[in-house]
Amino acid sequence: MPAKVTVDVIPQVREMACELVRRSARRLRHLRYCDLRIEVGEGKGAAAENGMDKFSGEDYGFSFGVRVIAGEKMAAAGYFGQQLGAADLPRLQRVFRAGVDHAYQRALASAQGKAEARERLGPLAEALHDIELAPIDVREDSVAARYEIDPRTLSLDEVVRYVREVSKSVQGIDQQVMYNHVGASSVLSRQLFCSSEGANIDQSWAMTGGMCFVVAVGKEGSQELYDFVGHQRGWEAISQGVDEEFIQRPDLSTFSLDLARDTVALANSRPLKATDKDVVVVTDPHYNALLVHEIIGHPTEADRALKMETGYAGRSWLLRDLAENQLGKRVGSEVLTAFTDATLSGFGHYLYDDEGTPARRVVHVDKGIFSGFMNSRQTAALLGAEPNGSYKATDASLVPLIRMSNT
Repeated sequence: MPAKVTVDVIPQVREMACELVRRSARRLRHLRYCDLRIEVGEGKGAAAENGMDKFSGEDYGFSFGVRVIAGEKMAAAGYFGQQLGAADLPRLQRVFRAGVDHAYQRALASAQGKAEARERLGPLAEALHDIELAPIDVREDSVAARYEIDPRTLSLDEVVRYVREVSKSVQGIDQQVMYNHVGASSVLSRQLFCSSEGANIDQSWAMTGGMCFVVAVGKEGSQELYDFVGHQRGWEAISQGVDEEFIQRPDLSTFSLDLARDTVALANSRPLKATDKDVVVVTDPHYNALLVHEIIGHPTEADRALKMETGYAGRSWLLRDLAENQLGKRVGSEVLTAFTDATLSGFGHYLYDDEGTPARRVVHVDKGIFSGFMNSRQTAALLGAEPNGSYKATDASLVPLIRMSNT
């Protein structure tokens, strides 16, 4: 095992990790299911303000997470996750096994509590049920990252130089630009997913992004604009831009200068006069994306709709309960169709979610008719639906949630 944490840890522990999961399924009594996720990321980034270096750095992330479903009378889930470091490399097998055991004990405790509550709650106990996972096509696969400029070989000095030069260009474009902040980062990540059902999936992806924040003072007052650009590619997404079928983005320098010009123009624009008359409103893609994200995206996340997770973005207007909901009903005009598709190129791209379910297109609204939710295997079983690969976590140590990919 190397003394340094790199994405190459994943292939080195792959066989051991998957065998550990298989053995745990045989070793632990009343264990019905187990999965293990291991993730490593390597990246670097820098930022500049008003043409001067602000900060820079390179680092790694290393984490793992376990889910166990176990129980004698009833089945419940137990989770365990942990951030790791270089000191853990010589003892990873012990660390992973301890994580499985922690998750197993939590699952047993939850299952016992559910069984006891079911005996004493009478009719209310109908709300307590075994955790079931809808069946999926269990895969063994390896998915390579796509990039021209490897985030690992990219020089940190080059990142620092590039954002500094972009910031200088923004500063010099107009005297009315009073402040700017430009940042960029490039990361290569790799994740292993193993399950007691036999899944063995090794996925890699590059993620590169940049941002620019501009403050301008004009004759109509001060304005500030900020925006982000990037792609699931290498540093070329920043230095060269992106020109694909569905994604066309300029390089970060062009992007930032355009944003600065917009900020100056806005600072010199008179406020729009109010009117009582009907007007035509033209909305830009950012607003349209926000509208779809909030009104269609979050409400079609099945854990939110089933009231399992209602923090921050609320519940769902599409499902009051399993009997009263909008499935198969008209929720918009015939020109409205909305879907989520992780197989498309973009920031939300992946081929397998965090429980090994193959990703696919999920149509939420088909010509105005509501047709379905993003789901996990657990929520798919509750809804009588087919799992569609929407169960994702920010990193392997966290419990996944049902969330949008490319919506």
